[in-house]
Amino acid sequence: MSVRKQKDSTEEEKREEQGGLAEKGPETPRKSMDKLQGLQKKNLSVEEYWQKIVLYIKRAGINEDNHTTISRFLSGLKLEIRNKVELLPYRDLNDFIQLNIKVEKQILRKQSSQKQSSYSVSYDKDEFRRGE
Repeated sequence: MSVRKQKDSTEEEKREEQGGLAEKGPETPRKSMDKLQGLQKKNLSVEEYWQKIVLYIKRAGINEDNHTTISRFLSGLKLEIRNKVELLPYRDLNDFIQLNIKVEKQILRKQSSQKQSSYSVSYDKDEFRRGE
């Protein structure tokens, strides 16, 4: 991503956090719908990703059933999370979101422990015997 695009993206995110008001005026439902269609988790946490989906759905004035919202949510998730969550049962939309958050935390813990174990020192059997 170019520096210019990165800067524009950051400025756009700041405007969204301030209620969606840009220099050009309030965000239209059409713009919110376009953002919703292109939204992906990327480097957001599952919780932040969910909050953005809810925000864009409200701004676009969309009233959709939970099944459609779940499908929309799944389509933007990283495959690693999606593949695990699709196999797990859930009762409702809230339960589904909480399940995603738990799976994400589990993956992060696993990655963290793998990084820590890669820093451990490994010895060759011959080197270990020589050191005795």
